[in-house]
Amino acid sequence: MIGHFGAAQVAGARVDLAGVREHIDHAGALVEQYRWRQSGGIVAMNPGMLAYVTGDLDLAEQLYGQGVELIRQTGALDAEGIAGVAWVTMRVTQGRIGDLEAILGAITSAPDVVLDMLAVSVAAQGRIQEAREVRRGLRPVRHDFFRRCSYPCGDGRGDPGGAVAGRRGVHRPAGLPGPDRRGRRQRVRPRTGRHAAG
Repeated sequence: MIGHFGAAQVAGARVDLAGVREHIDHAGALVEQYRWRQSGGIVAMNPGMLAYVTGDLDLAEQLYGQGVELIRQTGALDAEGIAGVAWVTMRVTQGRIGDLEAILGAITSAPDVVLDMLAVSVAAQGRIQEAREVRRGLRPVRHDFFRRCSYPCGDGRGDPGGAVAGRRGVHRPAGLPGPDRRGRRQRVRPRTGRHAAG
């Protein structure tokens, strides 16, 4: 299913809506076949997204509403956050940014992101001083935030393979070899599956 979501994103980047629809349909079929309840809610958001990108905002709103309700019923951990992303894109497109205040108030995860969007919504309603106060609640972005995001498998300092990270106790994805006895990074040989120092 994750592969179909990834392929749908690639198709979307190519503006291949037929490809997006095809992969979304395949993901939906897997959800039904294996009865993946929580994934069913997320898959249910996709028809709304397709309606949105094709410009049918009324249909998108209706389909997003149905998808959001299903996500809530499945008990998704971040149901309100998932719903919030849909409503933010809709309201921004409709020029109704001020309407987001109530929606964003229901989201408890990712407070930094929510506070930023909430400040924009409050400012759009003309409450500039209040928007500044909301914005003051944000923590500063760490100086190494973006670098750390670039190296999910390594130590955040140019070691994406995790050889150095392995010595420091940082987790490496399962199946990747650690350093050899001399501390050199190892690679998996394509056909044998045995490790080779490199």
